[in-house]
Amino acid sequence: MAKTASPSKRLYDWLPLASNLTEWNISLSPDQKNQIENYLNLVACHDLESGLTADISPQNLLLRHAADALACLPFLKSIKETYFQEVLSVADLGSGAGFIGVVIKIAFPEIDMTLIEPLKKRFDFLNLTLIALGIKGIHLIRKPTGEQDSVFFDVILERAVAPFHKAVKIANPLLKPNGFFIAYQSQDLTVAPTASDAPPSILPLVVKEKFNYRLPSDDKNRYLILCRKATAQVRHSGESRNPEDRRSGPRLSSG
Repeated sequence: MAKTASPSKRLYDWLPLASNLTEWNISLSPDQKNQIENYLNLVACHDLESGLTADISPQNLLLRHAADALACLPFLKSIKETYFQEVLSVADLGSGAGFIGVVIKIAFPEIDMTLIEPLKKRFDFLNLTLIALGIKGIHLIRKPTGEQDSVFFDVILERAVAPFHKAVKIANPLLKPNGFFIAYQSQDLTVAPTASDAPPSILPLVVKEKFNYRLPSDDKNRYLILCRKATAQVRHSGESRNPEDRRSGPRLSSG
């Protein structure tokens, strides 16, 4: 029997997330919160047929998945303010149910977001979801996550697609020179990728910052690893092997 959920009866309590939003300097309007809730309702209603997530309770969807997406927002805003005058092009690699890409686009509407999802059921769900929500400036591509394309992005986000070093190799060809790759990690990163991790024809990614955080009611650290694509081949000896561990909002240098 399919799992069902009535959007009109689902209640979301944002209070447990309040301290995280304050720490991350995020302010969501009532309309943005309502739109995130509408999206989470769609996830819950389509869960079984699309195989989106195991626990569709309102608080799990909000405090685990939506909150995880929002943790990245300080990085994106800092990248936009420091490096990009034009609209920031962002891709959510292996989007799945869209938790990262859809929530971030709602919370940061100024960016141009592309969801990349290879699986048909999830792609179909995302397509219906974008139509239902009516969000502008968000696009959907169905293609294998490792397949090369002629579309390139300023920033690529990745959560639970592949181990870190493999995810780097998947994302790298889709990044513009000087672009950024942000990976969600459940464990600390102890070894940074080096120039040897990129084929000779592809510029390497270098780890620039690391930010650890916790979700509401979770006692385990999670990590965001930010890498930047080089503009020329570099030797890793000039880069730190252990990037600074940030416990507050990330602050990017302009270097």
